[in-house]
Amino acid sequence: MAAAAATPPGGRLHGMLSIVGLADSDIQRLCDDAKGQLGNETVCQLANFLFPQGRVVSGHTDALDLVSSGAANLGALKVQRLAVSGAFHTRLMEPARARLQEVLATIDIQPPRIPVISNVTATPFPADPTAIRDVLGRQLVEPVRWEETLTALLS
Repeated sequence: MAAAAATPPGGRLHGMLSIVGLADSDIQRLCDDAKGQLGNETVCQLANFLFPQGRVVSGHTDALDLVSSGAANLGALKVQRLAVSGAFHTRLMEPARARLQEVLATIDIQPPRIPVISNVTATPFPADPTAIRDVLGRQLVEPVRWEETLTALLS
């Protein structure tokens, strides 16, 4: 993941931004507006669903700057850039996913003996080893559904 998080020469910096106190629809609109301003190649998306109205946005830092000021203007309780090296849980981590898939292909994976909840699907991992490998790889490039995962564990 470190290689995927590294900014390529001439590339755009990327990271993550925590937002507390706004509805998902407001955050999504801010992300959409930032992508509209900065262009189609811009990454800016909800990446972690932590708790009610506690979210993390991942993407290019210029987009995160726009989302940050927009969230503050909408009255977010807290807006804070996270001290991380990249835009995790986005397509920018695809190189790390590809490498992980290569490594997972060499490992003998057995079906879980007890339910193990995936933070990508918020459901138990499938029994099929190929499907398990797929879900593990998806964790790098898809949002973390932590709030739903906890709900599933407690039900």
